Amino acid sequence: MKMHNHYLSIVLLGSALLFGGSKCSQHEEYREYIYNRWVHSYEEDTQQERWFRPAGSDLPEAESGEREELYLKKNGSIVFHQISHENEIVKKTGLWTAEDSTHIRVVTEEGDAFVLKIDAYNEDIMIISNEK
Repeated sequence: MKMHNHYLSIVLLGSALLFGGSKCSQHEEYREYIYNRWVHSYEEDTQQERWFRPAGSDLPEAESGEREELYLKKNGSIVFHQISHENEIVKKTGLWTAEDSTHIRVVTEEGDAFVLKIDAYNEDIMIISNEK
């Protein structure tokens, strides 16, 4: 499985967001991978990382029947589904921006903010660090 250089990819992504989605010519396909609905593949998690697969991937049924999801949209919006302590889906929406080469800042409509550190991604996987 080929992983793209996350530094270059996120820098290009951030440039596209900051400069109105301008084309990045030969690297256009790198940032296209990130715009997707990602489903938490917790079976692949490690202590250091959370693994996500594109929606529609062949994943076993989750114990609770539900999985966390992140939907990163080109327009800078995000929809994510978290699983509550009662095993119910909690849907949140907000905005995301590239903070630097490996970090995405998310601000929810409720005003909560957090940062996702993306270790690697391609068309088949997105790996998010548990490191804050």
